[in-house]
Amino acid sequence: MTDLHTAAFDLVSEALTRYIDLPAHGIQMSSVLKDMGVDSLTLAELLFELEDRIGQQIPDVATQPVLVSDVVALLVPYLAAHQPAA
Repeated sequence: MTDLHTAAFDLVSEALTRYIDLPAHGIQMSSVLKDMGVDSLTLAELLFELEDRIGQQIPDVATQPVLVSDVVALLVPYLAAHQPAA
């Protein structure tokens, strides 16, 4: 996992803990959102919170995220845009 993916995963897992009954260390990239009790309303709330945290609006996607890794993948481009050039 790249540093950007790790940072995005940390944001997602920390935010998820406010919506589900599972500690952050119990969340994996391969975790299925629905299996954790994340319904469409909870997902929308999670995405709004993540938008607030990254200061960017995440555009609607054609396919709703199924895995934690899907949500992470939505954030990575926005985190990358804020990385200093190497």
